[in-house]
Amino acid sequence: MRSFQNGRLVILLLSGIGVGTGSRPAAAQQAVPAVSESVRLSLSQTIQLALQGSQSRAAEERVMAAGFDRQAVSARRLPTAGLDLSAIGTSDPVGAFGTRLRQERFTQSDFELSALNSPSPIGDLAGSAGVRWTLFDRSIGSEIAVSSALLDGAVATRARVQELTVFRARLLYIGVNHASAALLAAEAGVEAASRLLGQVESRLEQGMAIEADRLRVQSELASLEAARHQANAAHEIAKESLRAFLGVPSGTELELSDPIEAVDQALSLIDMGLEDSGIEGRADLEAARATLEAADARTDGVRGQRLPVVEAFAGVSAHSWSSNLGASWTGGIRLSVPVFTGGAVSRQVESASARTRAGRIELTQRVRDAESEVLRARIQRDAAIAAHRSVQLSEAAAREAARLISARYGVGMTTLAELLQAEAALVNARRATAGRMAEVAMSRAELLFVVGKSTEAPNQDSSRKDR
Repeated sequence: MRSFQNGRLVILLLSGIGVGTGSRPAAAQQAVPAVSESVRLSLSQTIQLALQGSQSRAAEERVMAAGFDRQAVSARRLPTAGLDLSAIGTSDPVGAFGTRLRQERFTQSDFELSALNSPSPIGDLAGSAGVRWTLFDRSIGSEIAVSSALLDGAVATRARVQELTVFRARLLYIGVNHASAALLAAEAGVEAASRLLGQVESRLEQGMAIEADRLRVQSELASLEAARHQANAAHEIAKESLRAFLGVPSGTELELSDPIEAVDQALSLIDMGLEDSGIEGRADLEAARATLEAADARTDGVRGQRLPVVEAFAGVSAHSWSSNLGASWTGGIRLSVPVFTGGAVSRQVESASARTRAGRIELTQRVRDAESEVLRARIQRDAAIAAHRSVQLSEAAAREAARLISARYGVGMTTLAELLQAEAALVNARRATAGRMAEVAMSRAELLFVVGKSTEAPNQDSSRKDR
């Protein structure tokens, strides 16, 4: 079972999007109980609480940011208007001459050489309003396409973050259930050994057993008690991991309302509809495709730098101390044509094209890896189901064998060694059953994640397949 637990730990640590385990969202903090209280959680409640975590909220903020970016880029197609106000004073000959001209304040004396060369200081209050409108710029359309693709990618990434959050919540919930079952198996072993010790002591008083028998049972009981302590520690660690993931205070006692069998049944109701499902629509692959679309749009935008830009503009200005406020207007159309860029645009196009080709190659490999993940997950799920059926039969056989050998020992027809061996086999079978049941549930959860259906709800109307 240690290799099983380590394997699941690797899955948690190496999942594609790193969801923080220490998140304590505000909404979750309001919902969780105070320290030392107890909270009873179903799997669905655990998932809902996990989805309020910081990673999900951060993904939502990224979607909002990408949406605002797209709106900002789209606004470049609209005209812009501006207003300028200024107050100046100058004795510069050129500035003074222009200011008097705009203010219509010239007199005959202002044209004397001394007045032109050394004018008196003059002040001016001016205001201007202008409008600019880009009529044609290929780069704007490309930037809008880039921002749209990045928005799609942010939405897909948010979906994948939610899928990963649900996947991890299920694994941790199943882990607590598995630890609880392992602890119950260990406690059952201690109880059986304690009963056997009492039986041996009774037989020792009757002269039907020897001191070595009692010492052997005491040794076995001590080993089982040590195993129970280990199982209890593993149970507490599993609960603390779930508490930390959900942002629940460490002193809160967690009680799980859904046993592992119910969890597996809920997962199987989703799983049974995915037998022929592939990776179509998997959110992380959709995010990668959106990134590739953004790269294509950037390449198109770089090519657009070779095209002219057409801009319309108009403005009106007014100055103080003039009979009509010195009002004047300007308007026109500006055409900007890149004639020679020293080959910079061509090199930028080649660079952008190379990055796009690299992204396409990486996407192809990611699709292959995802298909392989689905195949491996299905193999692991089927193997886990088969192994669980086998250990169920093994546990039933071990339980019946322990019962028969205990009855035979009671009438002196078998040895203590055989009875201890049968009890140990039953304890191991119980542990194996708990572990294999957890493996089945976790393998189903993993399959849902790699297919991209972690957030699917169970179909309660479906009949369960016999696996």
